Amino acid sequence: MTIVEVISNLKRLYEIDRLTTKSQFLLQRSQFYKDIQEYNVSIVELSSEDIITADELISKRYMKPVDAIQLAIALNAADTASCICLLRQRAL
Repeated sequence: MTIVEVISNLKRLYEIDRLTTKSQFLLQRSQFYKDIQEYNVSIVELSSEDIITADELISKRYMKPVDAIQLAIALNAADTASCICLLRQRAL
């Protein structure tokens, strides 16, 4: 997921779905940025292979560009026996 997408989804949970409070949203956003700063989140670069795979996915069936990119990265990572995930170095 892109950083902006994570923040957008946190905001949606608060503002649209009303599943969290404003203070929870602000805390979650703050913690997410703290995790990035402390390198508890892996940042994966987009490759040309990922773009080609995303194009192929969209050509087969319409999906939002960001969804195609995320799926392409996951598929390409699976091909190389890699795993894309958020890393937490401390227990929740």
